[in-house]
Amino acid sequence: MTVEQILADIKSDRKKKVIFDSDTACEIDDQYSLAYALAAEKFDVIAAYAELVFDAKTPADEGVKQSYAETLRVMKAIHQEDRCPAFIGCPARIDDQDGYVPVDSPASRHLVKTAMGSDEIIYVLCTGPVTNIASALLMEPAIAQKICVVWIGGVALETKHLYEANIRLDYRASQVLMNSGAPLVLLPACGEPGYGTIAIEIATDRLAGILSKETDACRFFRENLLPKASAYVFWDLAAPAALQIPEAFDFSVIPAPVLADEHAYAFDSSRHEIIYMTKIRPEMILEDALGHICLHP
Repeated sequence: MTVEQILADIKSDRKKKVIFDSDTACEIDDQYSLAYALAAEKFDVIAAYAELVFDAKTPADEGVKQSYAETLRVMKAIHQEDRCPAFIGCPARIDDQDGYVPVDSPASRHLVKTAMGSDEIIYVLCTGPVTNIASALLMEPAIAQKICVVWIGGVALETKHLYEANIRLDYRASQVLMNSGAPLVLLPACGEPGYGTIAIEIATDRLAGILSKETDACRFFRENLLPKASAYVFWDLAAPAALQIPEAFDFSVIPAPVLADEHAYAFDSSRHEIIYMTKIRPEMILEDALGHICLHP
């Protein structure tokens, strides 16, 4: 499918097959995003992947185990543990390998098998680093013709430095995805112009009120995953929202930017095209996402 056909498909009411890929143990918006995706009616989540969490205190192999455990915890809490299988992701970064080589994992192998065996495009919603996806692309480059990645990553194109976590924490993986030719919906997290998924912010008191219903899902999020600050940015709700309520976004078709080795964007008009978010309507996303989460029993 061309990017124009994919954009038309995203805006259509056709029910789509989706894989949810997330660093679920990183922050709390991933858990809300997973619950939102599982409740959405415009697509069907066929698998959930745990993505690595990597920082100075958490080695990648431990971080991916934490994400896997958190994915299972959320699915059980909202009574969706039998909805779809969950797979643990890559225990190391491509950045840590000797060159651009895949990191083996059940998640990456499942993506290759699922994409190659599907007669329709698979949408992969990614709310963290793209190590699992990039490893699958390196294992079997042909899946680039079988998937579309919806990724919260990077910053606005006008921004000089790629400081955003999802793109930076496994930069080689990000380069693999951006160079693969796979259809990509790029949802920049932030940028100097002051836009991106960072705009999806809600006051904690308001969130607590929305989650006041006495359902197991609301109780779980209220008691376990209520922000401690007075307000919180729910960056990751944008990934499922892009398929569930595409009218909450403005998109443009642009040549894929180059992720230069200097951790900066470079531009080449001859590159393959991707879909790029130029505007976001955060209130639409918050209302739809939290409304769906509260619908869980």
